[in-house]
Amino acid sequence: MLLPWISGLILLAGIAAVLGTYFSNTAEVTTKNPTGPVIPEPIVQKNVPFPDAAWRVAREFAFTAIARKHLAASYAITHPTLRSGYSLKQWETGTLPNLVFFPTAQILKYNWKNTNYAHPRDAQINVILLPTKASHQQPLTAQIGLRKVGTGSHERWLVDYFAPVSGPRVPTPK
Repeated sequence: MLLPWISGLILLAGIAAVLGTYFSNTAEVTTKNPTGPVIPEPIVQKNVPFPDAAWRVAREFAFTAIARKHLAASYAITHPTLRSGYSLKQWETGTLPNLVFFPTAQILKYNWKNTNYAHPRDAQINVILLPTKASHQQPLTAQIGLRKVGTGSHERWLVDYFAPVSGPRVPTPK
């Protein structure tokens, strides 16, 4: 018979404690950002039309470095970060770091889920590389990234990124 009264008193005490804590807490937060300095909003660059000069470099790269032809010319249009420290002599051996071989006969632009972009000093484009007929390979989809280096009359585009989107294709049987 005493149990309901004791339970009721405990309930009232709990309610009183919660209300007392809620209404008596007058502390103010003095630090608006307690986790560190304010992080600025990222600067969103607007796209510009894809530069013709960048497209010419991307095409030349596909027909030289990727196809393993005229490797000295491809070395000149490849950014040092993509060359991985290779000298021109090492590059001309054709054993290129980070670059798959593909017998490119034709290159096409495509925009997959709006992943192509161009800013004043960097750009990326999706391409479809069509193989030579003699290779019996399937087309290869890839991304080519470019960066503008130099200033004034010495500005030029260099390829600083190349990656197949779906990996190298296996040759198809005749």
